[in-house]
Amino acid sequence: AYNSDYTSGRMNTDDKVSWTYGRFDIRAKLPKGKGSWPAIWMLGENISTVGWPNCGEIDIMEHVGFDDGRIHASIHTEDYNHMNNTQKSGSTFIETATDSFHIYSLEWSPTYLRYLIDNESYFFVYNASNGDVAKWPFDEPQYIILNLAIGGDWGAIQGIDPSAFPMKMLVDYVRVYKMSENFNNVQVTFQVDMKNETISGTGVWLSGGNISSGQPGGLQMQPVDDTNIWETTLALPPNSSYTYKFRNGFYPDTWSGGWESLSGDCGIGQHNDRSISVSISDTTLQAVCFGKCIKCEE
Repeated sequence: AYNSDYTSGRMNTDDKVSWTYGRFDIRAKLPKGKGSWPAIWMLGENISTVGWPNCGEIDIMEHVGFDDGRIHASIHTEDYNHMNNTQKSGSTFIETATDSFHIYSLEWSPTYLRYLIDNESYFFVYNASNGDVAKWPFDEPQYIILNLAIGGDWGAIQGIDPSAFPMKMLVDYVRVYKMSENFNNVQVTFQVDMKNETISGTGVWLSGGNISSGQPGGLQMQPVDDTNIWETTLALPPNSSYTYKFRNGFYPDTWSGGWESLSGDCGIGQHNDRSISVSISDTTLQAVCFGKCIKCEE
């Protein structure tokens, strides 16, 4: 409201410069204090004609002062947005986010968005849209916004601490790197053997972990002719790592149902996920038995 007690501030490159694809590095130190809501984000240049969220929004970094150190990343599109509670989001904890400078990065390609802090990946969105701009409007130019909001529907959930003022988000630099014409992703083929399972009518999906962008649905797999094998091939960045599981059926609205329950020593983390480290060479992973770490018995 115009009669509020606080003023928010922002800088942006709208009508100045915008980009399609590339790497974006922003070195920043975030403010302390309840009520603060700093963000580093991007909006589609076409927002004036198609509106939000159809233009696409890429949130490289968001932080709210009442949850000190918790860094959030997300995308908003026509199909994936907070109004429908379908936005794709992830978060990580950086203990010194408000005490030290950190580099918040986005790698943006035609096939994925990869979010990093100090060059460590913490959120990943794969383009499984099949050309549907309601799901992936990120083939058009976007401009950068740096802002420090005070209050708002998220930032002020636990109120505003007057003693925290003055607040500052310090930005050392913003660096943008063009994607090389010679850049090549690594083609990785995931395979699962479903010979011991009754296949769901909605098929088999690659889901869970950090491969599914914080959404329960996942990435659709396809059956291999005259076999019990299901597979999908993803174009992934070299020298990156992922966690995942196979899921029997498509469950876009719930984390319950269809999951394999891994037996053996291949599971890692809280949810006993599978894992893969991508190198620089295309690869086809061995077809493992659904719910097991090894091939199905003949």
